Amino acid sequence: MNSLTSSHPQSENAAKIVVTEVIGNTLCITSEDGQKVYQQIAAAFKGGKKVILGFKKGYAHSK
Repeated sequence: MNSLTSSHPQSENAAKIVVTEVIGNTLCITSEDGQKVYQQIAAAFKGGKKVILGFKKGYAHSK
């Protein structure tokens, strides 16, 4: 599964970013991990999308 998707029907203009998939681990503890997540969020915003941020596969909250 891609870490940047837009599959939720209620959020057609939203990118779902799952942190554990972006960094490839369940612990996000380094600045490099944070930078990877930031880059995904920034790319979505630059593309005019809202962001749904999740921390485990299949679970994300809209903010």
